[in-house]
Amino acid sequence: MPVLQRFTTAWVATEDRLRLAGEGVDGATVCLWLTRRLADRLLPLLLDWLDGNAEGDAHASLMQEFAQEAARGALTPQEAVPADAGENVLVQAVDLTKGTHAIRLAFRASEAPLDGPSWEFALEQQPLRQWLAIVHDQYRKADWPMDLWPAWIAPTAAHPAAALH
Repeated sequence: MPVLQRFTTAWVATEDRLRLAGEGVDGATVCLWLTRRLADRLLPLLLDWLDGNAEGDAHASLMQEFAQEAARGALTPQEAVPADAGENVLVQAVDLTKGTHAIRLAFRASEAPLDGPSWEFALEQQPLRQWLAIVHDQYRKADWPMDLWPAWIAPTAAHPAAALH
């Protein structure tokens, strides 16, 4: 299973989908396409994992907001992964493996677990928060419903939405 070391996430209007242009450790690239329907099913699981790893405090939402702002503020611009190279794959399923400190996502080209190729990457809490901030920004850009997003994910005036990869 190819392991992705970095990826660029963007909403593509002509496809009305999220494109994850990924680069593997070997330099090979792939474009993984996520429908809104699949993203809407995946994102609550990722957000719940972050909630489960938050400190059990009475001010959990405030703590989540601070952690999210710190992650967003730590984003640094990088060169985008080329989206015009490599193969294009419509993702049919995503397998999650939840650990204490990281979550692993395996994007599959088939709904059947053993059929077809898959691509994976693991994210610790801060990189996951950064990716979720980017996906949140793409949802807004796509004008997709925002009701699945918690209030703490939204950027404040101190850190407006930016095009980061």
